[in-house]
Amino acid sequence: MNDPQKSWKGSTALKNNVLTQLESHYEKAALEPLQMDAAMVEIYGWPNAIDYPFCAKVLGLQEGVLRLGFYLWEGFPEDKKGIRTLIKLRMEFLESIPAGVDLNLVCNEFIVWRLETADFHLSDSRTDQLVKALLLQTTEAFYQDLPDVHKVQAQIQRMLQEVEQVNARLWQKEKKADLQASRTLNALQNAAAACTAFLHTATIADTASIYLYGANGFNNGRDVEAETDNMCDKLLQLLQAAPVLK
Repeated sequence: MNDPQKSWKGSTALKNNVLTQLESHYEKAALEPLQMDAAMVEIYGWPNAIDYPFCAKVLGLQEGVLRLGFYLWEGFPEDKKGIRTLIKLRMEFLESIPAGVDLNLVCNEFIVWRLETADFHLSDSRTDQLVKALLLQTTEAFYQDLPDVHKVQAQIQRMLQEVEQVNARLWQKEKKADLQASRTLNALQNAAAACTAFLHTATIADTASIYLYGANGFNNGRDVEAETDNMCDKLLQLLQAAPVLK
């Protein structure tokens, strides 16, 4: 666990500076970098990729929170209207992050919520019972003082391979995918993404993306827009509940 650090470096002036610049970008419909003292900070990802570690450091925000928020509050700036939409979304997300709070546990709390509330439509088959047990183990690992995520991750990977092999054989034989097997696979993909995000902050957005679409683009018939809104609401709740650092 990282040492707690105050969001926005504990400075409302820093936050207001960023929001003021975003407002200017919105008025001009221009995806310009932020000017932070001697640094130029890309926060849109169009056309230049975002350097998340650098961006998080300059803004005083937790990298995982920034990655997850920018994924959920995303837009497609194909014209002026799209540019303004993307800027507005970035503004809404960044404005929701209080100054002076500890964001260190926000991503872990989001992952636990996602695993605990997800409906993967698992059956009562032996395989799915094992998957349910792995999902529970994954969730429990996040509550441990010294979580052994590697152990759970290895078990998930073994079962992922088994289910993928079953799906491949079925496709080879019948040229179709099995709905229940795909749901099982999606549950395992979510558990694997959770473990990976716990170990590597750079993959936190995968926990949202894989829930929505699956690693193979399969979303179990979920309403992507509604589910995205649901995840946005939860992240906002967690940000507002983050403890203030003295």
